Amino acid sequence: MIRPWAAASLAGSLVAICAGLAVAQPARAIVTGRVVDAATGEPLPGVQLTAGTTVAFTDEAGGFVLDLPPGAVTLVVEAAYVRAARVELTLAPGEQRALDVPVDVDLDTGETLEVVDTAPLVPGRTTIDARAAARQAGTGGDALKAVQDAPGVARTAAGTREIVVWGAAPQDTAILVDDVPVPALYHLGGWRSIVPTELVATLAVDRAGFATPWSGAIGGLVRVATADLPAGRAITIASDFIDTGVVATGQVGPARVAAAARASYLDRVVGEAIDPEVAERIPIPRWADAQLVAQVPLGRDRLDVLVLAAGDRLERTLPSMDPAATKSDDRAQDFARASIAWRRPLDDGEARLRAWVGVDRDDRDQRFGAVPARLHQRTRAAGARAERRTTAGPVVLLLGLDASWSHAKLARDGSLSIPTREGDLSVWGQPPGDDVASDTWSAQTGDAGVYAQADWVHRGLTVSPGLRTDAWLLTASRLTPKVGSTPGIGYQHGHVTVDPRIAATFRHGRYAVGGAAGVHHQPRRADDTSAVFGAPTLGLERAYHLTATVAVRVGAADLELTGWRRRLQDLVAREPSATPPLAATLTQDGRGRALGLELVARLRGWRGLSGWIAYGLSHSERRDHDLRPWREFEHDQTHQLTVAATWQRGRWSASTRARFATGAPRTDVVAAFWDTRAGRYQPVTGPIYGIRLPDFAQLDVRGERSLALGGTELAAFVELENVLGRANAEELVWSGDYATRGYLSGLPFLVLAGVRWTR
Repeated sequence: MIRPWAAASLAGSLVAICAGLAVAQPARAIVTGRVVDAATGEPLPGVQLTAGTTVAFTDEAGGFVLDLPPGAVTLVVEAAYVRAARVELTLAPGEQRALDVPVDVDLDTGETLEVVDTAPLVPGRTTIDARAAARQAGTGGDALKAVQDAPGVARTAAGTREIVVWGAAPQDTAILVDDVPVPALYHLGGWRSIVPTELVATLAVDRAGFATPWSGAIGGLVRVATADLPAGRAITIASDFIDTGVVATGQVGPARVAAAARASYLDRVVGEAIDPEVAERIPIPRWADAQLVAQVPLGRDRLDVLVLAAGDRLERTLPSMDPAATKSDDRAQDFARASIAWRRPLDDGEARLRAWVGVDRDDRDQRFGAVPARLHQRTRAAGARAERRTTAGPVVLLLGLDASWSHAKLARDGSLSIPTREGDLSVWGQPPGDDVASDTWSAQTGDAGVYAQADWVHRGLTVSPGLRTDAWLLTASRLTPKVGSTPGIGYQHGHVTVDPRIAATFRHGRYAVGGAAGVHHQPRRADDTSAVFGAPTLGLERAYHLTATVAVRVGAADLELTGWRRRLQDLVAREPSATPPLAATLTQDGRGRALGLELVARLRGWRGLSGWIAYGLSHSERRDHDLRPWREFEHDQTHQLTVAATWQRGRWSASTRARFATGAPRTDVVAAFWDTRAGRYQPVTGPIYGIRLPDFAQLDVRGERSLALGGTELAAFVELENVLGRANAEELVWSGDYATRGYLSGLPFLVLAGVRWTR
């Protein structure tokens, strides 16, 4: 198994080699920006930007990045369908320049171009700037936590790190950091993300219909882009009631390098202030993480190295006067990723390569009295991607190959009924059955894909058809459970999938319309392939996405109305019979459907004020078998309303966040009987997910002030969460005889304060 320290050592060696290769190169400057039609706001992909011998082309969002030598530079912006424009720049060594200067062209002979930093309309996508997100109330200064408040992202229970977008299960949404897949965006409990704000540039949430280059998810896609590192040396120390972190940047020859690390003490600070009943529902873990980013210029080329590592620990014991009711939960989750990427600008486009390796460890030991629930998983993974972007007139063509592989070794002991799956008839706190079993197995997942996407632009119209074909290899080490000395027979199966996708937008003046549709696949999870606890023959799950958006710009505000629909097939679900067939505890008979409307109003900066209001109306259902009726999805929320506002003036900033969400579905208990064999009451449940928790509402506020102290900067913030002290219901609980019920409340009123020092 690849150890985390080995991955870090490999990345460090790569940085040193690359720095040595480029030691004779001068420190270069980075110029970023976006090209759009100033009259319509439509992004212009495929526009050529030339600066000396450096050539780049805007991507599908109109964005570009130029790596240029210092000194005087003339930037030429041109394409077959526009008239050339020029921008004169003078760049200092190591400078980072963001262009926001308009470039005018004769309206009679071409288009009007403007280089700006505003995001264009992309159906189903929300793009968030990291610096702005860190000032938002409710994030604790962690930019990536703003994903939880993004339009289309459902509110999940306090103490979870799940991301639920547009009726999709949490495991159906992929998380990428610089196009490298990671197991989760947040540490255990959801208190903190895995990448500090100082290393993040932007984050994008594709709720549905994401572009052709991506596969392996039938829900949404969350992409985190790391920032271009500044020249020179700097150090930032951030500390609050949750954790303390350090980010240091510097140069090793021409290479720009950043190293960061954080460690938590949440369990010793906030954990002491939370009521024991709340702590029973909301885990208070410990965590630590580390990051290494290196950006190395190699002439016209550029090499990027990324290393991520994180570890989480959680130990809980919930005592009871009845030893059979004592519960414990011990978790250990670690992961590490190391990647290296290369890119080269070409005369007609750009070429990119990326390779990555990773290792995951996930141990969970639960116990309910004498009944265990243990799952230990070790996973090794690797992947690579190659892309070539070329421009021919008004068409930008993207061709790519990618591949990924993972090998998981698993061991599980315990009841078949815990942990519960979505759709199980269960009551929170109910003791598990005594059907204890054990299994050890392994599973492999391989995917090799080829894809092509064309972006055709004509005036205000952009059409992006694409096609992706994947070859999958799925294996499991045992087709049947271990019985005596019976030799194990493995299982493997190959699948070929063809996923057509298309997106289009049209903008005229202040108005825009857009839409996207596509087919998506994802493989079964390795922990579902046990011949005892699951089914080794599970294959691929499938989804059909459809979304349409209408947008209008009114003064400093953007209004968007989006309709969406998602249809899911071949979902992994529990076999409905009381005595499932051998090695078939799980099936792929599950179905899902979800649809909704979403209205978003964004304020693009007015007298220092920015923010958004997002309202979503949706309905999502599941059916575990064709003979079973449709039911509510566990994470279904009919109404969602989020109001977020940030005001900044000079070194002062203030923000607020208000959230409302319909309560999550739960299963009612209609009666109970005394189980003489077990010596306890057993519940009789009503329709699955037939009732709901009370509606959720919360208000948070935040204030921040920064000061210049000599050559350093000090910023202090205070964040008040759940200002109204509302006891929001997070779970439905019952008395021992199930005669009365109550609610387990979420987080109380919390005060978070911290400082950030930069030199």
